[in-house]
Amino acid sequence: MVKEFRPEGTQCMLMSTDNVMSSVPCTNNFEKSLSLQNQIEYLAQEFDSDQKKLGKLLFNAFVGREKFIKREFIATGAAVVSGVACYLAAQSVPVALGTGFSTCGVVSLFSYISFWESNERKKISGYTECTEYEKALLKAKKQELAKLSNESNHNDRDMNNKADIYEVNNEELEKIKEAIKLRYYYGFNKKRIIGMYRKGILLEVLKSLDYSDEVIAEFIIYIEGVVTEIDRVKENKKYEAEMKRMAFKRRVSDFFADF
Repeated sequence: MVKEFRPEGTQCMLMSTDNVMSSVPCTNNFEKSLSLQNQIEYLAQEFDSDQKKLGKLLFNAFVGREKFIKREFIATGAAVVSGVACYLAAQSVPVALGTGFSTCGVVSLFSYISFWESNERKKISGYTECTEYEKALLKAKKQELAKLSNESNHNDRDMNNKADIYEVNNEELEKIKEAIKLRYYYGFNKKRIIGMYRKGILLEVLKSLDYSDEVIAEFIIYIEGVVTEIDRVKENKKYEAEMKRMAFKRRVSDFFADF
């Protein structure tokens, strides 16, 4: 990413974060263009990294699920064997059944705990939120840069002072970093975040966590959309259930009316 630039006549000398020098033509919007390029580079790196993390978590979840199924088969087999052994020893069906269920329950409990520990559902949800947000924002930023490039023309400002060195404005990049962090936090704690929103305390909580006002505002709008969709789906399900109940009552009434 570019950390600073220095205008030199019709060219602009760039210094990257790796201290690599390069140059681009000085246009009327090259400063905004540099800022957008930094945002795009950062988003591309984060999207690639988070995709790999998500892929690894999904693979681990699949492996954990396979192990869980195998352990359940083992638990069932152990329950049958222990139940038969107890019946042969005690000649009591209740004792045999009790031993079998106890053995199955203990083995299943340990396999269940192991499965959910390896699954890490909350992390999967967190990285899923991040990658979806990064992908959409990356596309939007690329479109914005393309539009800006089409509008570029020669910069008419005085560029003769070669001593002036400017830092690239990365305020928007810092907001993006905050927004990605917040999306992961939401994905990791979906029920809690939605619960805080419904209780009207989400804004105060986010402010206490030192997120910027702009990032909070964008996130609150996003959560409003999520909650609206959740409520819409619930209402549709209630309506469909009510229609089915009424249809069933009509069928029952028609059936008895025939007699």
